[in-house]
Amino acid sequence: ALATIFENLITNGVGVGLTLSSKPLAEALGISEDAASKLSHDIETKFAAWAESPAECDLAGRFTLAQLAAGAYASYLRTGEVVGTLDWRRFANTRTRTKVSLLDPAQLDRTVTRKEDGRNVLNGVAFNEAGRVAGYYLRELPLGNMTAAPVAQFVPAHTSWGRQKVIHLFDL
Repeated sequence: ALATIFENLITNGVGVGLTLSSKPLAEALGISEDAASKLSHDIETKFAAWAESPAECDLAGRFTLAQLAAGAYASYLRTGEVVGTLDWRRFANTRTRTKVSLLDPAQLDRTVTRKEDGRNVLNGVAFNEAGRVAGYYLRELPLGNMTAAPVAQFVPAHTSWGRQKVIHLFDL
């Protein structure tokens, strides 16, 4: 009964696919309404191609974006938390570089709490002096290696040019 409830929550919460509703503001972009409509169609088409291709959207190349979202939602239902990474990598036979990877929330090393390099680290999450997330202490868990106990590595929350690298959703 619980498994059925769990699966129904995921199905109702995520569904079987994700769509993008692009609404470019023609005036703000300095283009005509027709050009904005074409741009919207092009963006939505490219997003759908990316989201529906495991090779394009999943770092491991196994899941569509909808399947990753379902996995993230299941993680949230189980643990109250979602942890993932956004990588920028090129793989053979792919057109895009943005790759999503879901992590087990246990990979966030909650034993790390200290002050270092001008940051306060609380339960594996580092904050800068303004209170913004600066990074995370994450353990790599090699697939199939159940005996590994890797040391957590600091992973910055953003790239040097400001792109988000880590997804961390949780219930306060």
